[in-house]
Amino acid sequence: MVITHELRHHYCHHLGTAADPRKELAADRFAGAAMHPSKMSLDAALSAVPILDERPSKSHPGRADRVKAITDGWNDPAVGKKC
Repeated sequence: MVITHELRHHYCHHLGTAADPRKELAADRFAGAAMHPSKMSLDAALSAVPILDERPSKSHPGRADRVKAITDGWNDPAVGKKC
């Protein structure tokens, strides 16, 4: 999950750009979307959630928004395809 999230940043050319919570959510949706066709359960896709900060910051959304993004991607893999 975490590796897929980071690969999405690379694929969408996020590296070296300003931090943006929207980019994090896009990477989360992609990671969730990648887990579903890989036959991983939603619980497995959410297994990294405990390491996510509960509160939002300037660079990252809060845990609840990230859980929603991962879940949205897992439920509808098409939403995870867009940069």
